Amino acid sequence: MLPATNVVSSIPPVITDGYKEKGEYKEYAGLRTYFTGPTNTGRTILVFYDIFSFFPQTMQGADIIASSTKSLVLMPDFFRGETLDISVYPPKNDDDRKKVAAFLSTWPNPNDRMADVVTVVEALKKDGRTKLGVMGFCWGGKIAILSGATGSFEACAAIHPAMASAEAAKDMTSLVAPFIVSADYANDLKVPVALFISKDESEEEAEKFVGALSSKPFASKNVYKRYGSMRHGFAAARANFQDPEALREYEDVFVRLSQFFNGVL
Repeated sequence: MLPATNVVSSIPPVITDGYKEKGEYKEYAGLRTYFTGPTNTGRTILVFYDIFSFFPQTMQGADIIASSTKSLVLMPDFFRGETLDISVYPPKNDDDRKKVAAFLSTWPNPNDRMADVVTVVEALKKDGRTKLGVMGFCWGGKIAILSGATGSFEACAAIHPAMASAEAAKDMTSLVAPFIVSADYANDLKVPVALFISKDESEEEAEKFVGALSSKPFASKNVYKRYGSMRHGFAAARANFQDPEALREYEDVFVRLSQFFNGVL
């Protein structure tokens, strides 16, 4: 896997306050789904949100990807209208911890959500959309990695992925589940990967994951970067646009994601 390059491409300016979504919500494959980007394109990218679901910073990211890659982007509502209140994370007391644990034990279950991925992909193929990419944040990063092993996608990206190790998957209610990507998952991947981690994910485990991908035939197309001063969630719902450094790193992630998908899809 190669490190991310320093080449900077253009993305739409990030709106730091009062963002208005560019797309629209439709019913698709039985799920309320956010659609953004051109429909007359051969490229489609599925985006999986984090545990806070449809959040302005996450929606803006989806719109950026659609614009910068000229792709139709879909963000399915895998949580069926449910979400975790961002005010309880990180947990400040026992009540917050119980709320987080209760939520993590339900909708974010990877096995159930992978069934949703299959349903959405089947609908896309029925509509003639077969050139597919996938990306996800936090728990959605794990779903993106699992999706990259199915053979249905041509590229996958995981941004500060959570619960992506076999150990973490055993206990979905754990509040200290390590934010890591296991090399075991890398062995099954069939397509180029972009991996971007924060200071809260294990660098050691991420590098094992990177190493496991180094012998793949698509290794030269892979991208990896660690954002060592950023917290988990900095590129999705927990993005802090009032912090100049955090804003720059948010922009950097989406520049690199756009470069990645433009190069492999």
